[in-house]
Amino acid sequence: MKRLLKKSLNPSDLSKLFQAGQLTRRAIYGSLDPEVIREHFSITDVEIGDNAILEIPGVTFVFDLEGSSANIRDHGERDFINTYAEMFSNLTGIIYRNNGIVEKFPGDGISAHFLKLENEQSLASSRSRAATAAYEIQTYMSRLGYKGFRICMWSGETTVATTIGNEIHHELISVGHGVNMAHKLEKIVKENGFTVGMDYEISIHYKGKANRAINQRILPHNLMTHEVKHWYGVV
Repeated sequence: MKRLLKKSLNPSDLSKLFQAGQLTRRAIYGSLDPEVIREHFSITDVEIGDNAILEIPGVTFVFDLEGSSANIRDHGERDFINTYAEMFSNLTGIIYRNNGIVEKFPGDGISAHFLKLENEQSLASSRSRAATAAYEIQTYMSRLGYKGFRICMWSGETTVATTIGNEIHHELISVGHGVNMAHKLEKIVKENGFTVGMDYEISIHYKGKANRAINQRILPHNLMTHEVKHWYGVV
């Protein structure tokens, strides 16, 4: 059964729908306002064993910190936590200030989404907010004097989220072309000596916010599609 949420709901209303079993199969989260998404985009929303799927069209945003493994090896885990806890707190703040939402912290990185919101006909706003967050993070990291990081962003109209695991342990995951591209682009961005990598549409919004050169690069053949053959990088 597919149910489309055509208007914004407050958190209590959404909770009642979940409790009543009306959103256990499929929920369209792109129509909810940011506050509702923040409140309910979590593993507690998806009932285990029900194969529930949340559709989350938008931009997948990946931040990766370089050198943390060496830092842990040389100085220990406690030093890493003490050094980077405040940094990740501030990075999270930048993402949420631009109406993004953090899915998880995979190791020394961040996996986040900038979702298409209520009444939006395209991903333009999602792309703009993701580009703004990327530029603000670059500015913040520059002030810290830290250059070892990467940001990758890719648009995805068909991104979905669900849970894996069982009642003992389960986690939220996201799946889709945008997710796949954003995460695979991270290695490519690093190999090409860039700090930021993105698709063409996001690069347009980024260019309007940052006075930085944007370089067109060819995607590896295994990542190309009929429509998309390039990615765009910023040093």
